[in-house]
Order: sequence, then structure tokens, then C-alpha cells
Amino acid sequence: MNKKVPQVIDVLMKYGSFARPLVNWALSNDKLNSAWKEYFKAIRYDWQKEYTLELKCIERGIRRCKDDRTVKYLLLSLELSVLQNLKKPEGDRLYIKLRREFHKVPKLARKTVATTLLSYSSLNMNETDLIKIRLWSQYYQNDRSTQVFILIGKARKKIKTGNTAEGIALYFKGLRIAKTIPHPTGIIEGLNDSAWYIRHRHPHWALRLANQAMYWVGWYREDARRDFYVFDTFFEIQRIVSDQRLGETASLIASLQKHLPSGQGRGTREYYKETIQDCKYFIFDLKGSVYKNSDLLRNYL
Repeated sequence: MNKKVPQVIDVLMKYGSFARPLVNWALSNDKLNSAWKEYFKAIRYDWQKEYTLELKCIERGIRRCKDDRTVKYLLLSLELSVLQNLKKPEGDRLYIKLRREFHKVPKLARKTVATTLLSYSSLNMNETDLIKIRLWSQYYQNDRSTQVFILIGKARKKIKTGNTAEGIALYFKGLRIAKTIPHPTGIIEGLNDSAWYIRHRHPHWALRLANQAMYWVGWYREDARRDFYVFDTFFEIQRIVSDQRLGETASLIASLQKHLPSGQGRGTREYYKETIQDCKYFIFDLKGSVYKNSDLLRNYL
């Protein structure tokens, strides 16, 4: 392993996609072995929601990792995340494998694998009874970025079992930590998820949270495609409360959706096709004439 890799992984875990310059630097490093290069390529495709290309990189990386268990388990963790986004049943088998082999995961990869396992089990929509992962070690609690995503995973579990109030409290706890780092993905996901889960019971509160999520997307992201889910949440809540800015959001979504990747899975144009279709009803052409172009009208004008 290149001696700079642990530093890149640490920054990647701490700041998410904000570590893109370091990932690009790693890929330009000729001393980096092929398995690690495939991992960093897969990370970039993950940010772009290009799941087919990402899976190809993961497959090649696993074949080339040889005895490097760190990159092997990071690649498997990334694969589990992709399978979750694609809602593939093979994800359950990989989850079980990673959970069973968790004691073999090297320290550098352990935080990433742990948070991915927790996220998968909290988002899993299948009826299968997956054994949940438990993270008691102070090792995870001492890392603030890891702690943010542990709290997000726990919040989702609480809400999934009907404990919405406890779940929202955990989201807010994670949000406070994410803002101190700062961790853009942790901030945006915390606000967006909270807004989504309370949208029916507390729609106006949800609107304020979703509005904050939109603000942070604008603050941190140059390319908002990977955060399209925030626009989707904001639009849905605006419809619930009949917000007067609904047309503005619909126009933003209509413009942004053109740049979404095609194919299946979360973050693609197909995934959001209903929202994209619904937006068309809230976009008005104010420049076009609404009068019949008759001889009488032309003579009058």
C-alpha cells in the first residue's frame, strides 16, 4: 500500500466528496497499485451515480487486490452500497458475508465498512431478517465523521420501527456533530431525512428543514446532481403546504434532471421519473400567447 493512501482514506471518510481533489491526485500517482486505483475510480463513479461503471471497477479491483485486505473490504463495502442503491437482492448475501467477516477487516477499512453495514440494515426494505450490526467500541465513537453516520443509521432504524421522535432526535444529534467538522454529506442528509420523515405530521417544520438542506447544497456543491434527492424532498413538501415558490423549484428540477445519469438505481433519471413528470404541471410559459391568433386580434393590435 502506498504510504499516502491512509491519509487520503482519512480525508475521504472525514469530508466525503469534498475530498475529490485528493482522489484525483491519488489516481495520478504512478506508484499506486491497480487495486487501489480501481477503488478510487469506483468512488468517483459513485459520486456521479454511474453504478454500472462503478461495479466494473469494483470487480476489477477485487481481482487485483491479492493479499491487500484493506482495499478488498473497502471495495466490498462500496459494492454493498451500490447494491442497496440498485435495490438488488444480492446485497443481503454480501451484507451477511461482510458481517460474518467483520473481525477480519483491517483497521483502516473498519470505520467505512461499519457505517456501510449499519446504513444497509437501516435502509433495507426487504422482508428478510438480517442480523443487525452492533457498534459498541469507543473506537467508532471517537471519530466524529463515523459517529455522524452511525447516528444517521440509528435514526433510520428508530423511525422504521415507529419511533419517529427518537429518530429525529438522533438525526439532530448527528447534524450538530456534522456541522462542527464540517461534513457536507452528513449535514445535508441529516436535514433532508428529518424533513422527509416529518413532512406529513409537521409539514411547515419539514419545509424549514428542507429549505436549509437546499441552502447547504448550494453552499457546498458545484454539481447538484448527486443531491437531487434534496430537490425531490423540497418539491414534495412544498406541494403539501402549497408553498408559493413551488414553480421556482419545479423549474430548477426540470433544468437539473437533464444532467442526471440514465439507467436504474437511486439518483438516476428513471428513479425520479414521477417527480420530473409532476414538475411539468407547475411550469408556465409566460412568454407564449394565450389568445387565438385571429384576424380580429391582429387588426386590433
